[in-house]
Amino acid sequence: MKTKLSLASCLMLTFLTTCQSITPIPTKSTATSIPISNDIVVAFIIGASDGMDDMSACLAANDIYRFVLYQDGRLIKFDGFQYVETRIGQAEIDNFLSDIEATGFSSLSGEGDQYIENAPPPSFIDTWGGSVTVNETTITVTPGQSDYLVEPVTKTLEIMENYRPANIQPYAPESVSLWVFLEENISLGLANPTPEPLVLKWSVDEINLNDLLTDLTTSKPKVITGNTLSFVMRQVKHIPVVRRVEQNRQNYLVMVCPNFA
Repeated sequence: MKTKLSLASCLMLTFLTTCQSITPIPTKSTATSIPISNDIVVAFIIGASDGMDDMSACLAANDIYRFVLYQDGRLIKFDGFQYVETRIGQAEIDNFLSDIEATGFSSLSGEGDQYIENAPPPSFIDTWGGSVTVNETTITVTPGQSDYLVEPVTKTLEIMENYRPANIQPYAPESVSLWVFLEENISLGLANPTPEPLVLKWSVDEINLNDLLTDLTTSKPKVITGNTLSFVMRQVKHIPVVRRVEQNRQNYLVMVCPNFA
């Protein structure tokens, strides 16, 4: 009997929405799962919901940066459909930070003052959790309380969401997580691919998908870099993405999500 996996994911349309897996696989913590490195100036992460599997979280841009600005001006953000990137100059960084400073964000300690006074306890209904970082200040948002954030946090999130720098282009990561399944072995639910062309045709000479098949018992992705990654990105055009691929008269479902250093 063939193993059937169930994966349901919705690509986020805004910063402030969440999605749930139809069939949860492992339970995930709602805490931020990646560290904030010293060269990051501004960052925003939404944590995956309890029960959301790694594939669903990645496609929904959860547990990874949705917005990250580095000290060297590199900017990567999730626009609700794909990750895009650009590089901005120091003057623009200063203006961006000045806009955030005007919200009063830096005055917060993150020890409860990120919520309005007398905020109700977490409800865990239709709200998100995660973190917002600006310079040395990181504010953690508890799942179920994001509806009660104070204005300095909500205004900061609005500034990030509405920021439209010049020369934006699809993000080209240095590595990605790659899941590969025989189409007959997995049901993607809401994440079923509907791209054009409907089916990509990849030569074994370029990439051998049989060698990259995901173990159905662990669903652990392969991490790809270099020439293999270059080939994949030329084909899929953007990330995160699920594509249907034909190779040697066999259909595969290929899922690609970015990794951040």
